[in-house]
Amino acid sequence: MLRHARLFKLLILDMLIIEFGPLLVFFALYHFLCSFGKAALGLAGTTLVTLYISKLVNQRIPWFVVISGGITAGSAILSYWFKTPDILIFTDTVFYFLFAGLLASGVFHKRQVFATFFSHVFCISEAGWKILERRFLGIFIAAGIANELVRHLGSVHDWVVFKQWLVVVFLLFGFYQLRVTSSHRTEEADRFGLRSQEFRERIVIEVDDKTHPHSKCD
Repeated sequence: MLRHARLFKLLILDMLIIEFGPLLVFFALYHFLCSFGKAALGLAGTTLVTLYISKLVNQRIPWFVVISGGITAGSAILSYWFKTPDILIFTDTVFYFLFAGLLASGVFHKRQVFATFFSHVFCISEAGWKILERRFLGIFIAAGIANELVRHLGSVHDWVVFKQWLVVVFLLFGFYQLRVTSSHRTEEADRFGLRSQEFRERIVIEVDDKTHPHSKCD
């Protein structure tokens, strides 16, 4: 039950609500209000709320999540303020190519970028991390190119529809990678490659002991 509860938290809470929740609000507002600006403002507010929820649920927020969330909220507010959808749309392109560049740098310099960000969640072999990095490198490059094509050749409505389908693609792609984390898991992980609760608690205790050493009295 604990394993399934942790998998439910990862897939439903972390991915669907925290990661994609603001986008779902954006899509709903856009279609109901027929206003990109108001939808962008809703995206900004929901992004800030989900960052706070992530802090409460996970007790920590990775720095890159804070930065990406802040930039997303900022670009959404600017799109609303200046009535320029391209600000928010182009921000997506920047993100895709930025993440692709980060992963490409890790592959070129043989550094496990994914492991740096997600080793507290997954416990898989070096080969597993390499597979994930190369796959996400490919999908980020493809997403960046597609986003620019739609931005230049399509309308704002075309981009919203494209973004909806892209979210579905990313979700299915992310779920499929559980096959990799499962087949390349190590002994500290459960069947899905998630770091076992006992091992994570041991890491927290060890870090706490190093940070706050207990005084010894004779």
